Amino acid sequence: MKWLSFFLFFSYSFAGFSEYRVYQLQLTLPNGQTRNFLSTLDHIQYATYYPLPPQASLKLLDSWMCWERTNHLSDFCPNPQKSKAQLKPKKTPPSL
Repeated sequence: MKWLSFFLFFSYSFAGFSEYRVYQLQLTLPNGQTRNFLSTLDHIQYATYYPLPPQASLKLLDSWMCWERTNHLSDFCPNPQKSKAQLKPKKTPPSL
C-alpha cells in the first residue's frame, strides 16, 4: 500500500509540467522553391521522419522553448525573441 501511494503521488505531481522546443525550418526544393515552416522536429529528425525529395535541403533557421501545454493540436507558442523586438519602440526617445 505504501508503494502504491508513493507511486500515485509522484505520477500526479509531475503531470502538470510540460515543455517542448519549436524549430523554424526552411525547405529548399530542387526547382529552387523555398518554404519556411514550424515544427517540433529539428532539421535532422524531420528529414529522417518525413521522406524528402532527392536534392532537397533542409535548414534550421531558429529554435525556442515553449512552456505551455500542446494537447488538442494547439498552435505553437510565438518566438520570444521576436515578441521582445515587437515591444521595442521604433524610435528612441529624445535625450534630455
